[in-house]
Amino acid sequence: MYSFIPSIGESFNARSTAISDLCNGFIVSDHYSQICSSDHLIMVGPRGSGKTTLLRMLELQSLDYWQGDNSDFYRENIKFSGVFIPTDRFWKTQYDRVEKCEYFIESKKYLEALFIYHILECFCNVVSYRANRIQKKNNKYRHVELPKNEEVELVNTLSDYWCVSPLIPTLKGLIIALTLKKSELSDYISKTFNGVYIEKPVILNVNITDMICNSVSIVNTLFDESNEKWAFLFDELELAPNDLIQPLVDAMRGGGNKDVIFKLALSPYHEGVKVTRNPDSAMKDQDIKFVDLTGNGDQFIFAEQLCSGVFRRKGLTKDVGLYFESPTEIDINIDVNELIKKDQSFNEYLNKVIGTFSSYQDLDPKNQALLRKIKFITHLRNHLKGSKNKIKARRRPADFYAGFKNICKAVEYNPRMLIGIMNVFSSIAKANNTISINDQINKLDEYFSSFRALLSTIDLNGKGLAFRNIYELVEHLSKFYKSEIYSEEFKDKPKGSFLMRSQENVDIRSAVGLALNSGALITVGSNLGTFYSAETEGDLRFRVSYLFSHHFNLLLTLQKEVELSYVLCSTSNLGKSQEQLRIDGL
Repeated sequence: MYSFIPSIGESFNARSTAISDLCNGFIVSDHYSQICSSDHLIMVGPRGSGKTTLLRMLELQSLDYWQGDNSDFYRENIKFSGVFIPTDRFWKTQYDRVEKCEYFIESKKYLEALFIYHILECFCNVVSYRANRIQKKNNKYRHVELPKNEEVELVNTLSDYWCVSPLIPTLKGLIIALTLKKSELSDYISKTFNGVYIEKPVILNVNITDMICNSVSIVNTLFDESNEKWAFLFDELELAPNDLIQPLVDAMRGGGNKDVIFKLALSPYHEGVKVTRNPDSAMKDQDIKFVDLTGNGDQFIFAEQLCSGVFRRKGLTKDVGLYFESPTEIDINIDVNELIKKDQSFNEYLNKVIGTFSSYQDLDPKNQALLRKIKFITHLRNHLKGSKNKIKARRRPADFYAGFKNICKAVEYNPRMLIGIMNVFSSIAKANNTISINDQINKLDEYFSSFRALLSTIDLNGKGLAFRNIYELVEHLSKFYKSEIYSEEFKDKPKGSFLMRSQENVDIRSAVGLALNSGALITVGSNLGTFYSAETEGDLRFRVSYLFSHHFNLLLTLQKEVELSYVLCSTSNLGKSQEQLRIDGL
């Protein structure tokens, strides 16, 4: 089982994308405008939500290369040199191996030094790019003229401070020295772990934030730029140990180097990291800006632009939405009249709130508005209910879930998911010039199956819950919401979201956090900056991802909330074991 959240569509991770491809395909969003400020920032969102792309488009090399719409505007208004720092996955693997062994205390300082040298290597690459006299640059963004003698002085000063010995006193020579130092440390850690004694390498003896701040001061002095700001853009910090993340968060409080900005990409839930853990910690909305990638802005416009790019690369030039067959408009008259005949509860509801129903057009505006509010519930209930008010077995999801807008909504406008599923749809459109409703539903179901398989790998064993993995937890919630829509008694306001109280069991809060990180749950009406760990105070509201809607015949709109504890303790079918639910076919 995974200890972090993997992702379907992993091949679309911007981490390994060439700068030219990244810039050529980049679409400016509201989120990008938010993260361009010179503020300390924590960006939160599930995997695939675009954190890596956004951070990489702040790094100096990308901004210099970028020639897209509004690129000149952002080059003019971004007032820092961005240093993109991906978490080294091999280093993380080493850390996990060594963490529980007897050599961990001894090895820990070398592991931390390895991470610091990784940061310095990324930093030095940007320093070298800015001062490069030979490399062709598109815009000479934040370029500095550094005479050869001053480059030698800078390299010698940094080398002494960083405890490395470049063979050539150039910035490129310094980068090579840092790369070799990382290799030396990695080799030492591996051999120590395997019981092989070798001489201890020389490492720097300073904490991570002091090293960053002092290094920036040295560079700014030699560049003769007393107020130049540098933004350190830390990505995939879910792969880093908390002992290294916490100092970065704490450094945002203020009082450090005014020329250093920290921008961190974190999962919504990160056990062990405290953003406001004590009076000296950083304060949300004062010291730190929070950007939540699961909400805000016009998500559909961004999704439409992103999907159009995928289709254009296949030579499909029409508006992307035109390739998707649209479901027939819901006819309120048909659904109401059909449901009246087979659903006594619905008939009684109409008699109570409206009276005798003949046609929608004959109703007064007030009652028309009432029917419009329940038309989606009525439509889905009518689709799934049989003549004797019984749920029809194994019926294909309603056409209601098809159409370009609903497909985008189903995957929560997640960029990586959109690219993945649109690559499939664009191939169908290329072959048939249109994507039928049947193909849309089938491919959406295939994507759901992939997502379900992924969620089933995220282990909940040991948390004292009745669920083995994240999928079983979210399945349980989905079935509760389904029972609300299709219960014997018609409900015009079925429950479709849940409240998690601050006093909720720590294990439950942890499970919800893992589901949130995976994208299986979505926050509602709250800043994710308020939820970091199981101990975080405050009530929060969540809903199940719309990717579950077509499978469980749920609505694609936000519904009334219910206490999470009530759902988990329900005495209905939801109280049965997962195995019994499978036997019952629920």
